[in-house]
Amino acid sequence: MSINTGHLVLLSDRGPVQFVDQAGKLVPAPRPSSVTALLDGVAKARPGRTTWVAPTVAELDARALRSGLFGRLTASLGYEYTPLPVGENEYRGYYDDVGVNILWSILHGIEDQIPVVYSRDDPSGSLAPYRAVNRALAESAVGTAAEAATVAIHDYQLMLAPALVRARRPDTRIIHFSHTPFPTPESLFALPPAIARALVGGMLGADLLGFQRSRWAQRFLDCCAKLGADVDHDRGLVRHRGRVTWVRRYPTPMDVPRLVSRSRSAGAERWALQLRGGDPRRIIARVDRLDPAKNAVRGFQAYGLLLDQDPALAATVRFVACFLPSRERIADYRRYAEQTWAIVDRVNTRHPGSISAHYGDDHERALGLLRTYDVLLVNPVADGLNAVALEGPVVNDRHGAVVLSGEAGSADVLTGAVPLAEPRDVEATADMLRAALGLTPDERLVRARAMTAAVTALRPVEWFEHQMSDVDAIAAGGAPCCPCNRPTRQGATMTVGADRPKGIIFDFDHTLFTFDDSIDWLRVALRRLGRPTDEGTVRVLYDRIEDARGWPEVVAEQRGCQTSPATHRRAILSWFHRAGADAALADALYARVLDPAGWTPYPDVRAALEWLRERRVPVGVVSNVGWDIRPTLAHHGMGDLVDAYVLSCEHGAEKPDVALFRAACDALGLDPEDGLVVGDDPVNDGAAVRIGLRVHLLPSAPRRRRTWLPLLLDLLAHDAPLAASGRG
Repeated sequence: MSINTGHLVLLSDRGPVQFVDQAGKLVPAPRPSSVTALLDGVAKARPGRTTWVAPTVAELDARALRSGLFGRLTASLGYEYTPLPVGENEYRGYYDDVGVNILWSILHGIEDQIPVVYSRDDPSGSLAPYRAVNRALAESAVGTAAEAATVAIHDYQLMLAPALVRARRPDTRIIHFSHTPFPTPESLFALPPAIARALVGGMLGADLLGFQRSRWAQRFLDCCAKLGADVDHDRGLVRHRGRVTWVRRYPTPMDVPRLVSRSRSAGAERWALQLRGGDPRRIIARVDRLDPAKNAVRGFQAYGLLLDQDPALAATVRFVACFLPSRERIADYRRYAEQTWAIVDRVNTRHPGSISAHYGDDHERALGLLRTYDVLLVNPVADGLNAVALEGPVVNDRHGAVVLSGEAGSADVLTGAVPLAEPRDVEATADMLRAALGLTPDERLVRARAMTAAVTALRPVEWFEHQMSDVDAIAAGGAPCCPCNRPTRQGATMTVGADRPKGIIFDFDHTLFTFDDSIDWLRVALRRLGRPTDEGTVRVLYDRIEDARGWPEVVAEQRGCQTSPATHRRAILSWFHRAGADAALADALYARVLDPAGWTPYPDVRAALEWLRERRVPVGVVSNVGWDIRPTLAHHGMGDLVDAYVLSCEHGAEKPDVALFRAACDALGLDPEDGLVVGDDPVNDGAAVRIGLRVHLLPSAPRRRRTWLPLLLDLLAHDAPLAASGRG
């Protein structure tokens, strides 16, 4: 990936610093925000010239600008920063009246908490203050940008700016990145057509549009199609008014070194100790702005329900919350804050001392809480990223669990979180809190390590340079280098590219093969021993073996058992023994597990592997397995169709350890970005995304039912459909 060193102009709602008065002297101070922190790191790391422009209403900033103080910050910042003074009333119209009361509400689906307000008589006129600030920032960019500069515009506050820059400076390369969700066509077009068309049309002024998640990119394409634009969903592009706009997904990263450094400050350490305070109870935590989208009220309702269902939990679990102020001048936000404090009081009335909630702009206190939680609840009804969900696993000292809403942008990254599918469902939230509290220490450790690895694998500079490389490719008349990502759904890829992969890595069990662990498995073993196989005898023993599969001691013994043949044999034999099998029967059952004849390939596996071999696509198998599976594929006539095996029992590690995927890539001579993993487990197989591999998750399928492998291969190759063949 080449590095673009040309002039970059950044436009955002908030700049990196503001001036404050210290004893009569104007002094610059950072402006806290996850977006500004991200852009600050990117701007500092760029080798070329960068100019950042953002609006300000602060009189002290206006004074500092008139005095030339901002110009003197370039050396310390590492880039130019030019604030754009905006009047207080104009800014409130732009930010509060349009940005919050129309856009934020629609984008996050919280119209029930923040009613959408606009003029019924003149809907387009309702955007006037928003349009004015967007135009002012665009004019500043137009006047600042060098020839062929890149203008990178950030977030929902500046949806009109791309088209405004394009109209004046067609020579520039324009990127717009949305840090928020994007609504469905049904939600967006609940607005008057004039507003919806203005917003989408403004964004289509960009060469490249970036979103946090594939589903939000897809929604934008769907909205464009509803407006009558020519949309190519497969390639991720929109043709509109003689121009082409490309749409891509770029998951937002964290500046992990900076985060860890801040979390280890004396203040954060002090708060971690104080919040724990010698209290032995486990901590359920939340760290949020007091925003209706964050869904704090339902979170506390769920905790109250949990204690109502099991009052004894109050002696072992408590809830600690740190709330940061948010938009306090807006009446709907003040009302939501009152609702939040009211539910805290109600739960504490029923269960005294069960919730302690802190309020204030104290980031060290928030980091202290993130260091010490046992369960972190992140349950927004919708959220662009939710940085807290990424920060928690990185700084936490207790391998804490994370209950994470599927509507948070970080849900695609944190495969180790406890998933909350419907954050509006209080009972479901209580169930997920209970599940998180019930995780064993080993399970917490595995999940915490998976989440930390996923967060640390993403880097801010690479995130931005991918966008810069893509817009360079577009300017050169080509397509973006990053693939077009389809929306995630069952049986579809997590990150599938338009470019055909150069190698495929398969899981084994429930992907290529399935084991016959029905009652016939037991009958075969008994028959080999010459023992009775009457229905009554077999059914009693089979049911006991199946019941024992879930016993805590059996689960504990099997955890990590596939790191060697010896540990696997010991754990599986112990399971059979605990279920009542004698030594001879246990040995016979285990022998059947290892017997290649006990494993059945899915009907389309041979066809898929032969198809790949014909096209000289290297194939690997990465499996958590306690014995050598090569004889199994050879027994079914597929031994020569796999080029490399990476088995947990031969490497001393199990998925989701990404070392196994790296070993497979090395064995195949494959760059991870050119590879695809096909499996059935979102945690174990999904971990491959952390080293740049793409992942396709198959839906679960009963034995002998056709899987989706042909559909997948057809999708990737853009070739003729693959006919089913192989064993039926």
